[in-house]
Amino acid sequence: CVSERGLFSKIFYFVTGKCVDRFTPNFKIEKKNIGNFTHIFIDNAMLGRFAKSIRMKWPGTKIITLHHNFERKFYADSKKPFYKNFFINQVIDYNQSLALKYSDINLTFTQKDLTEIENAYGSYPKSRNEVFGFYEEVNQCDFGYKKDDSLIKLIITGNLSLEKGYKGVIDFMNDIFLKLDSKKFSLIIAGKNPNCELLKITKMKENVQVIANPKSMSPLLQNANIYLNPSSIGSGIKIRNFDGLRAGLPVICHAGNEYGFEGFSKGSFSVYNSLESFKDSIKGANLNRESVYNEYKNNNSIEIGITKLKKLLDD
Repeated sequence: CVSERGLFSKIFYFVTGKCVDRFTPNFKIEKKNIGNFTHIFIDNAMLGRFAKSIRMKWPGTKIITLHHNFERKFYADSKKPFYKNFFINQVIDYNQSLALKYSDINLTFTQKDLTEIENAYGSYPKSRNEVFGFYEEVNQCDFGYKKDDSLIKLIITGNLSLEKGYKGVIDFMNDIFLKLDSKKFSLIIAGKNPNCELLKITKMKENVQVIANPKSMSPLLQNANIYLNPSSIGSGIKIRNFDGLRAGLPVICHAGNEYGFEGFSKGSFSVYNSLESFKDSIKGANLNRESVYNEYKNNNSIEIGITKLKKLLDD
């Protein structure tokens, strides 16, 4: 167990922008047998300080860092007291820039992330920066759902207690859903601890159901036709989109969430930024779940990722 730091230690690390956790000071990297390995993966650029330490002590070891986001933008959308912004940005810049500088390969999920990172910190001749993508274990999907031709069933999932989770849903309700024909559409919103403002606006339509803290999303997704991601803030690839794709549901997302999904057909993945573009996405959605699922598998299965990673390392 690691003891809580004292007040002086917390202030020192916070102000110097080198660390925001209590574990790093106790992690003595020189005691690790890293020199025995040919390659070291650092999962998240917020641990970029270790890239420099490894490079200094074991210059022959290859370092690959996976950047989850352009971290400044990601943290900018997290609510926190204004006076913390300056110090937190120091921590972010310190770590992400060191990861970029001292890693042999820097990997990002999307081209947008890579562009924003390089715009902020530049690029370094000794480091390769690559767009890698997102991959996961793919399990067989159950397509045994009941089709209801009289109604298009939409579903939104996520953490509904955080602004990133509920703000886009509220905007979608105001700008899009309240203007749709109630006889043609139904909407399920399922997720953690729904925000009060969200609950209030959803009561304005009878064809909307809010499900708080469901034990499992699977039955809800199985009974839907189209997955919606109305989130409009944040950085990095939107993992929420995969909730729909892995269930064989076409995804319609708010503009700004499409980065990393450029390989999908418009029938499986489309973007809206207005009522009219949303209606166009509905018309073009591919409701053949097996077809959408196969497209997801061909783009994002772990086997595809392994092949790509091997090529990157061989190169």
